[in-house]
Amino acid sequence: MAIKGSVRYFSFEPNILQPLRLDVSNSIRFIALKVPLGAIACLCYRSGTYFLLSGVCSANTITMKKYLPMIRALQLLLMTTVSFATAQEQPLAASHDADRSHYLARFANVAPSIDGSSNDVAWESAQWRPLNNIWLGGPLEPTDFNGRYKVTWTEQKLYVLVEFTDDVLVDFHRDPLTQYWDDDCLEIFIDEDHSGGDHQYNHNAFAYHMSLDNRAIDIGSNKMAQEYTHHTRSQWRQQGDKVVWEIAVDIYNDKYRDNADDNQPVELKVGKVMGFMLAYCDNDRSELREHFIGSEHAAGDHKDRGWIDAGLFGTLELTD
Repeated sequence: MAIKGSVRYFSFEPNILQPLRLDVSNSIRFIALKVPLGAIACLCYRSGTYFLLSGVCSANTITMKKYLPMIRALQLLLMTTVSFATAQEQPLAASHDADRSHYLARFANVAPSIDGSSNDVAWESAQWRPLNNIWLGGPLEPTDFNGRYKVTWTEQKLYVLVEFTDDVLVDFHRDPLTQYWDDDCLEIFIDEDHSGGDHQYNHNAFAYHMSLDNRAIDIGSNKMAQEYTHHTRSQWRQQGDKVVWEIAVDIYNDKYRDNADDNQPVELKVGKVMGFMLAYCDNDRSELREHFIGSEHAAGDHKDRGWIDAGLFGTLELTD
């Protein structure tokens, strides 16, 4: 091992690294950074933890038996190393924005029926939270939009109840994969392991856009809009001047693969912590949405980054 400034260099033959790439990658992920498993070399840009792995040693001088302890030590270093970055280094942002909300979701002994009604017993003990942070658009009149939400859960699903006033409901784009964000729609953001970070073209997190015809749309790993309605059950009803919307959501982790037939939702348990956020796209007969209202505060250029960055999500903790 050599150290230059704040960079540590470890050199191993590629055939030695091969059996341990998965272990090393999992170690790197422990410090919230993913790397391609197939790479022989990787440089981890996290302040104070910089590793360069490369196949530069001769095969006739290095053997697996001799250097296996050193490789295992590397794995331990990846998990335990502490910052020694210089003052000139530019640190990366934390995995989550500051001042995120923390919602304690109560367990539902009986799952609510998804029928657009708030009368289920499961909702009685769930706490209301406001949906009132304006991300896009000017000030809102209460009659234009005013919303709040609740969350509960069973071992199989997460349940969301949203109640809002919206004086005009718009669904101009009949193709569910075209400009769905410019119609009235409810967005549900879920990060199964609360890891934060990028999820634009991967399933580190999901950003379900629930349309008025109860379809769920998100960007797939092919960088195109795809339908994920099979992850959800959704129903809303107009009740007086309010809309009551119920959604049941299957929770998938970041191993989810588009078009695979063996994806399985995770089982939910007391103590599980996830990233969670809601938003509503409001359009009052315009070409584009006029307001975007979220459950979390979003400062500066973060106001329209929920579909990209799971670090904007709040914390959802499952309780009994």
